[in-house]
Amino acid sequence: MPGFHFTIDPEKLEVEEREKLVRKFWNVYTHSKTAKLPRFWQEAFEAAYEHLTSDVPEVRDAAVSEIAKMSLVSVDVEPLPLNSDLGGRRKSLRRGVGRKNVV
Repeated sequence: MPGFHFTIDPEKLEVEEREKLVRKFWNVYTHSKTAKLPRFWQEAFEAAYEHLTSDVPEVRDAAVSEIAKMSLVSVDVEPLPLNSDLGGRRKSLRRGVGRKNVV
């Protein structure tokens, strides 16, 4: 197609992938009685709890997006406990939070 330019914004894709990860960890945080998440996730969910449990989808989505963006620069890789509900998915999820930026 003449004049059609398709560009991929790697940063946007990275944030979208991280948002998926935030939602998975939020699910573990809210539904598991035994799993213990790494400190970053615990603190982020505690701080944003009111927004993450809002009845307004836009408020929830904004909270997830903000946590995702913070995690790109803030997450220190901490292994998930072996007894977490994520079980065999540990390795793939760790890859999702595996960047550690030195500030």
